[in-house]
Amino acid sequence: MDHDTGVTHIYMRQTLNQREVQHADLGIHLSSDDQVISASSSFVPGLSGDGQSELPFLSVLDAALATASHLEIALPYGPYLVSPVDEEGEADSWLLDISSLSLDPIEANLHYVPTAEGHVELAWKLIVRSPDGDHWYDLSVDASDGTMLRQSDWIAHASYDVFPIPMESPLDGPSQIVVDPHLASPSASPFGWHDTNGIAGAESTLTIGNNVDAHLDRDGNNVADLNSRPDGGAGLNFNVAFDPAKTPLENANAAVTNLFYWNNVLHDVHYQYGFTPVAGNFQTNNYGLGGLGNDAVQADAQDNADGGSSNNANFGTPPDGSAPRMQMFEFTSTTPRRDSDMDAGIIVHEYGHGVSNRLTGGPSNASALSATQSGGMGEGWSDWWSLMFRQKSAADTTTARGAGMYVLGQTLTGAGIRNYRYDFDIANPSLETFLHFGTGTGQSTAVHAAGTRWASTLWDLNHLLINKYGYEPNLYNSASSSAGNILAMHLVTDGLKLQPANPSFLQARDAILAADTARTGGANHFEIWTAFARRGLGVNASTASSTATVLTTSFEIPAGVGQIQVTTVVPSVNSTVSVPPTDFVVNFNQNYFADSV
Repeated sequence: MDHDTGVTHIYMRQTLNQREVQHADLGIHLSSDDQVISASSSFVPGLSGDGQSELPFLSVLDAALATASHLEIALPYGPYLVSPVDEEGEADSWLLDISSLSLDPIEANLHYVPTAEGHVELAWKLIVRSPDGDHWYDLSVDASDGTMLRQSDWIAHASYDVFPIPMESPLDGPSQIVVDPHLASPSASPFGWHDTNGIAGAESTLTIGNNVDAHLDRDGNNVADLNSRPDGGAGLNFNVAFDPAKTPLENANAAVTNLFYWNNVLHDVHYQYGFTPVAGNFQTNNYGLGGLGNDAVQADAQDNADGGSSNNANFGTPPDGSAPRMQMFEFTSTTPRRDSDMDAGIIVHEYGHGVSNRLTGGPSNASALSATQSGGMGEGWSDWWSLMFRQKSAADTTTARGAGMYVLGQTLTGAGIRNYRYDFDIANPSLETFLHFGTGTGQSTAVHAAGTRWASTLWDLNHLLINKYGYEPNLYNSASSSAGNILAMHLVTDGLKLQPANPSFLQARDAILAADTARTGGANHFEIWTAFARRGLGVNASTASSTATVLTTSFEIPAGVGQIQVTTVVPSVNSTVSVPPTDFVVNFNQNYFADSV
């Protein structure tokens, strides 16, 4: 049973003559009230014992010798130790000690293997770990003639030449080769990044898998360009290095590989914090864990570059069960052009739109962030995740951080694409707090202007929690680390699930407070209130609704929360009155939209 969802998973395997039939499985998944959520079967139909071999012609030792021949491993002459697994000498299960073939004693037992013709063959199943440690085979050798019927390797060394987490772009240095990155989150991608059927072994050697289909779409028709997915071959080696002197098209394979890598990393890390199949994440096969599948991200690299589109990126999020689309464009500020596929900050931002849309109001409520304030927060959550995934140290929260410097041809210290760089220190309260939301130039209610303020608030919270609990450099350590940035990731994700559809700034704030109450008993309410109050969303802040362009700011925290009061960042603001936070109301609608960077 899953303790967090209450879902019970029941798995059964088909047998014949009291022997298992390989990969013939039945899965039944029950909700916490014992209702069937889903069921699937790969049983071989019409199977009976009539005409099926019950005794092997080939001995278990001969099967091992045949395996060595298939694997081209030379064996010296014996002695080889062979012993039955149980004391009664059961002929179906044996242990073989052949050190020149396997580092471990070889487990061998009789089972049946389905064939393409719809029947089964009696076979010896052997588990062999090669002497060099590079392979761990699950093999099935025909028990009549020694033919290899099935062979899979539990060790897959997929490799990708990319700008790996927490690198942002070529501004951080040259690309690096990472090996088997899917192993960092085995629960999220249990069969690797190139699987779709839930059985060991990749279904594709291209940049397509269970979580994302990454490809070029230079003509902008939302269909993968011909031969535009790099091929890693049988070894899944996607090791084409990025060359900064070349054009985006000349770097196409590197760009698509980087886009594939980052979408998978985002899938796997967000999974650790609760963006799972039942919560509406993006997967072709949900492996029986609830939710609707067939919605891997369709990631379009260099989108419509041949048609003139440029200087942007976007992400469209339909309801659970329909595939979202990420569109990444080239930027024209430099020669050669810069490709947003090489800027992880932009990729993280766009993917974040999918996460916040699916988690707010439920996975089938894809227009749940379309109001004035909620739309701005959608941009803010995405910018905040971009900061979190690029964070390299605790000091990053007190060093001004920008966004999009690479695509604009700037250095890491450049201004970036926002109105100001993210920093715990507030240099300009009029710009960096909610003080003038709905007034001034008219840009104060625009989604990116509001989103920058919202991201600043959450970035402040990350800083305060790191000061309290320390910093964890590995975002995958969601369960084992108590560090402040890990807690921040949990609280923000939990808050998204708790808030209503199209929340106001204050409802989203209250959802994070509720998330902390649920997760820690409210141990961090002081830090949360401090983060929101210093940006103007304190206890006395008010607004009519999420569609309102009028917001009354407040720079104080409730009386009795913590032992000190936050210092107001705007001296003219009265910080003496305290009232409890307001409740929030759920509202649903069904449309969806694509947002931009």
